[in-house]
Amino acid sequence: LLRGTSGGAAANRSLSEKRKTWNGCECKKEWVMDDMTCNDFCCNPDADTLGEWCVVESPECEDSDFGYCTSTNSPTTCRDTPTGWIDAEGDRCGVYA
Repeated sequence: LLRGTSGGAAANRSLSEKRKTWNGCECKKEWVMDDMTCNDFCCNPDADTLGEWCVVESPECEDSDFGYCTSTNSPTTCRDTPTGWIDAEGDRCGVYA
């Protein structure tokens, strides 16, 4: 089950405050996936060892309904974590540098 919200408070948030995935896809502000809830773009409701994740605005961008979030400390920094990580097109972080 996947539900997301649009408009409301999320519509008032500036684009610079939106969180993105490692692939650069925008996250939904509020979402519910398989009874897991997040109210601030990126969360880790299932204690995933890879960290915070989100439901994406465009599954076509991520090639999935969800993606792992970039760090809030360095949102443009890509990292090959976990070892061997590649994006939806098979590229590693060096492509983004």
